Amino acid sequence: MEVINEESDLQMWARDETVYEHGRNADVFVLGLSIPKMVEWLETQHWENSTMKTFLICPVRGVTLEESRQIGEFVSELENRSSVYWPSRDTDQDDLIGLRICSDNRAAMIDCDQVFVWWNSESKGSIFDLGMSFALRKPIFLANRVTPTEQKSFENVLLALSK
Repeated sequence: MEVINEESDLQMWARDETVYEHGRNADVFVLGLSIPKMVEWLETQHWENSTMKTFLICPVRGVTLEESRQIGEFVSELENRSSVYWPSRDTDQDDLIGLRICSDNRAAMIDCDQVFVWWNSESKGSIFDLGMSFALRKPIFLANRVTPTEQKSFENVLLALSK
């Protein structure tokens, strides 16, 4: 994996933003921006075409009303630039075992061009979907702030990939 050491456009744009977390490498672009800053950043990007497909990894069960509102706002903004597969909305969640949900999400992820992650460490489905996106070598963008931990964790994996 080739590491890009130059300051990215986002780093230059967000250098003074306190919510900015990390930079860029060849496979992962991590944005630790608040929703308003994410929207502002998205507006500065030149999307290759309007047919780009995005898969959103995010919590489905146990999500708070506030987090659900924030995710919905993020999806609305992202849909101005890309078609978005949002499992909360686009995957039938009526599955006693969960295998069909995982299969449906896998099919959508295979078909996508990029993956955005709204990270919530309590979401077991997000951990599963993150593994799929990693295995499929999809470009990963982090949509919310991720804080490193003192021991090994998926938070640290995401942050390490972004260096």
